[in-house]
Amino acid sequence: MNLSERSAYLKGLAEGLELEADVKPNKLLLAVVDTLGALTEEIGRINSEAEALSSKISATDDRLEEFEDLLLTVGEFDDDDDDDDDDDDEWCDCYDDEDEIEELKIDCAKCGEEIVISEDHLFAGSVKCPKCGEKLEIDLSDADDDDEGSSEF
Repeated sequence: MNLSERSAYLKGLAEGLELEADVKPNKLLLAVVDTLGALTEEIGRINSEAEALSSKISATDDRLEEFEDLLLTVGEFDDDDDDDDDDDDEWCDCYDDEDEIEELKIDCAKCGEEIVISEDHLFAGSVKCPKCGEKLEIDLSDADDDDEGSSEF
């Protein structure tokens, strides 16, 4: 017997006893039976809403799984495209990103020694050759205007 049936049974018992509502003890008993009936109705309404919400949550979960599968599929295509692009972007070992230089290698004009120029040297404006001591001036004033990204040394 569920809650609704139990409540109806108690109400039937109270009516079968033909309790007079004017007698004080009967008032209490009838009020308790009415309250149980109201509680039963409210619990039934709450259960119905909970079932509806559960159904909506389940449907939303299914849709989210479909969306996740779609995103993973799109991501797989993007990963393939990115692999091709990475080869094109790595034209020089000295570049980490498009605008960020890790180091640059040049040959000394005087002795031919290969000089590694860091980003700090670029902004300092000059570097000394470690072999012959020749001071090489670094001019970055044309670097922003040059489309190929090279600088004059």
